[in-house]
Amino acid sequence: MQEREIADRVASGEVRTIIIQRDPERKGWLARLITHAGDEIYLETKRGREKRLFRTSDAVLRWCERIGFREVTVNL
Repeated sequence: MQEREIADRVASGEVRTIIIQRDPERKGWLARLITHAGDEIYLETKRGREKRLFRTSDAVLRWCERIGFREVTVNL
């Protein structure tokens, strides 16, 4: 899902929580959102349908703050 669609879902209260997790194969961090219905949503790249990879945890945390989250779960 694209960033704008995720921001709309966060603003509407549809997203329950966000989990930041490492992707050791690609050496980066992923953002996984959980909706109240139990669906998992990943942020996708702008050019394709693959999961967007953040190089640092700081970058993904800044993104979470920008779209409206004040509390996240980090899985190492």
